[in-house]
Amino acid sequence: MGHGSSKDGGSSSDDVTDAKSSHSRISRLKERLRRLRRRRGSSSSHNKLLAAEDFAGIAHLTLINAEMKFQDKWLACVSFGEQTFRTSVSNETHKPIWNCERKLLLEKNGPRLARISVFETNRLSKSNLIGYCEINLLDYLTQDSDSDFGTFNLIDPGSSNMVVGRVCISCNVEDPIETEKNFARRILSIVHKLGTNMDVMWST
Repeated sequence: MGHGSSKDGGSSSDDVTDAKSSHSRISRLKERLRRLRRRRGSSSSHNKLLAAEDFAGIAHLTLINAEMKFQDKWLACVSFGEQTFRTSVSNETHKPIWNCERKLLLEKNGPRLARISVFETNRLSKSNLIGYCEINLLDYLTQDSDSDFGTFNLIDPGSSNMVVGRVCISCNVEDPIETEKNFARRILSIVHKLGTNMDVMWST
């Protein structure tokens, strides 16, 4: 009985310590992003490989849903510099739900603005852009708020004064330790595949 109680207490203490450590790492990364936000990015070649010193972090961006002014089948696209992704097409509704999450690479001298574009797709012709918004990710990630969620007005591409809907997102910065773990897993996966291919070559 005594040993069991002691073990449970230790596990709970470890969980609290891990949570505090993760929060501390993310706080330090947010402060680093704040410093980057205050700097003016210098132009550089887009064709060069990302150097280690240019890496600023990983952002988790989720397109949750939108509220539009009429029913249709909706598709949303996100562009952040050269990084782009799109959601699936929703059912016919004026409140599409996507819950589409992607990771975005943050660079010290890289892009700041993420553009979200919402298209109607229930047409015989090609998809039609209905509204868009632009979000400064560094500002969003370093804001003094405990919530990762935000709602933004979608602007008519033909009239900057006309709001055609709203989009809800969630965005947070990845724990640096988790980033390192994911990178290590990818490296091990590549090494494993190379080893398997070499075994096949030697056996033939």
